[in-house]
Amino acid sequence: MVPETTRPHTAVVAEALCIGCNACFQVCPTGALVGAPKQIHAVMADLCTGCGACLPVCPVPCLTLQPWPLPQHPLQGANAPAAAALVAQHQQRMAQRTIRHQAPVAVAMTAQIPQLPPEIAALATQARHQSQQKYQKMGPLRRPRALARGDKPS
Repeated sequence: MVPETTRPHTAVVAEALCIGCNACFQVCPTGALVGAPKQIHAVMADLCTGCGACLPVCPVPCLTLQPWPLPQHPLQGANAPAAAALVAQHQQRMAQRTIRHQAPVAVAMTAQIPQLPPEIAALATQARHQSQQKYQKMGPLRRPRALARGDKPS
């Protein structure tokens, strides 16, 4: 039997405390945590490597690491390449998510603003100036107070 200090660990969810925030699910590199938002989460012990990435993000202390009951974890030893592949897939998904969210911003920041011909730019400036004068003459906009149900505006 392997001493408990060197035995692999697996995450365990205290179901009574879990609020279903989904934070642990998003950071798990192997996809061992499963659940839906606002539902109790569970750990698929066969996939959990005991890395502890889920512990610091949990707003409620419902996750703990406990020793794996068997002498060797399923993803260690002969199955270590499978664990490495799962971690690589997770990192690739996170990189794609980052690229997908940052790409539109980068394109917008590098886009060239087309320059209008001078005669059209002058007309646009003149129209903008007339519009500003019109709204300055109107004064502040006044909104009617909310009417009770059934009341008709006067």
